[in-house]
Amino acid sequence: MWRTLLNGYQYVLLVYFSSLNILYALFTCIGLRAIVVVFAREFSQGSLRDLLERDVYKPVSILVPAHNEEVHIVDSVRSLLALQFPEFEIVVVSDGSEDGTMDQLIGAFALAELPWASRQDLSTSPVRRTYRSLTHPNLIVVDKDRGGKADALNAGLNLARYPLFAAVDADSLLDGEAILRASRCSSRTRPWSRWAGPSGPSTPP
Repeated sequence: MWRTLLNGYQYVLLVYFSSLNILYALFTCIGLRAIVVVFAREFSQGSLRDLLERDVYKPVSILVPAHNEEVHIVDSVRSLLALQFPEFEIVVVSDGSEDGTMDQLIGAFALAELPWASRQDLSTSPVRRTYRSLTHPNLIVVDKDRGGKADALNAGLNLARYPLFAAVDADSLLDGEAILRASRCSSRTRPWSRWAGPSGPSTPP
């Protein structure tokens, strides 16, 4: 009987200390992971700041083709305007929208119609009107006849002023450092001679 009790006691002690060691190991892993995450974040922020200070970027034109996007377009454009990048422009192309897409944009960003002499390097469906925001000078909006997404991107490229471009869907919400991080990757691999945006590569003129 005493031997049975002793064996049971030893078994309980073994389970207790094994469980305790497993918990200690788990807490250690969680703590190390938190330290690594914090370090990686700080290192990333430092690298992005260094990129800005070294002035190795080129300005970017962000093209946003939109068709019947009245629900998402304002939030999407606001997220793009909040991007952390030294110099960029946003060209929203309403591709024959039949809902309130243009009304939403005009009301939210104080758009004013203006004549715009765009390049005609790429043929597109007729452009009805061109607008610039009175509150955000780097925001341009194009209202054109329906021609499809590729046609809308071509219209945006005709208006783009900068050598690099990125195509972004009208219902997308980008992280504030998305373009800056893409710039950092490009600067590591090769000079800024070509950069692939979401819709494909772009070669500066």
